[in-house]
Amino acid sequence: MKFFKGLKVLLVIVLFVLALATVLHYSIPKNSWVNRSHILVVKLYGKANSFFYGLTNKVTFNSSKLKGIELKNPTSLQFGPDGKLYVSTQLGTLYRLTIQKDSANSYTVLQTDTIDLIRNIPNYNDNGSPDTTVHGRQVTGILVTGTASSPVIYVTSSDPRVGGAVSEYVIHGDGDINLDTNSGILSMLTWNGSAFEKTDLVRGLPRSEENHSINGMTLDSTGRFLYATVGGNTNAGSPSVNFTKSSEYALSACILKIDLAAIAAMPMKGEGNEKYCYDLPTVDDPERENNPDGTDPNDPFGGNDGLNQAKIIR
Repeated sequence: MKFFKGLKVLLVIVLFVLALATVLHYSIPKNSWVNRSHILVVKLYGKANSFFYGLTNKVTFNSSKLKGIELKNPTSLQFGPDGKLYVSTQLGTLYRLTIQKDSANSYTVLQTDTIDLIRNIPNYNDNGSPDTTVHGRQVTGILVTGTASSPVIYVTSSDPRVGGAVSEYVIHGDGDINLDTNSGILSMLTWNGSAFEKTDLVRGLPRSEENHSINGMTLDSTGRFLYATVGGNTNAGSPSVNFTKSSEYALSACILKIDLAAIAAMPMKGEGNEKYCYDLPTVDDPERENNPDGTDPNDPFGGNDGLNQAKIIR
């Protein structure tokens, strides 16, 4: 009797595991990065185990140091269509790395190309005045697409300063260090055969008083629409000391759907690597004297703690 009772319990456990694996298999969306034949369901003794209709296969990872490169504060990375590894760093420098596999778990960088186009974007203070003493741009998101012969890099960047009451730059006060709260920019870097060229697609996106900003991106299946995440100005919607008690602005704490075809159809402004397509319209800053056309000087930059924030146009 004990044997049959134990067998019954074992059968129930097996059926439960099979049912769980099947539910997970059919509940996970079809994405190119999801291997639907191996669904991760449990973690035992620190090693991942996967189930394919009840059959287990151990999945383990090893780490190794990439030789031939030392990076400071890398934030995002992706292999491009040209087989090279693209890496962004916190202050805006991008690297394109040619990597060779030496042996199992051993890789070496053969060539390093440095891209400073984003790092060299000028910065402004929150009142809209240019600030040439602030160097670099905060970059936390890149997206590499295009072809092997013509790679394209989308980059999100913003003011490199980090404020907030809990900050290495702030000891006393409310943590407002006059960083530009309209400093978010979506840029596109295109390869011309010998170098990358920059075009700013959208300028004037919100940036928090701390370090939340526009960051990760993805393209839809058609390549026309780009989705970009924008960080919030608050802690889960509530004004916080860490964020100088700011509230959310228009277009902050959201996912933006950007029509690249519509932007490409706009007349290009500026020259060289200072070209841009679309400046977000802003509300009228009451603390700035208007230009003759009704805009504020240096719009869309200088969010002025929300008094000059971008406005939503429908």
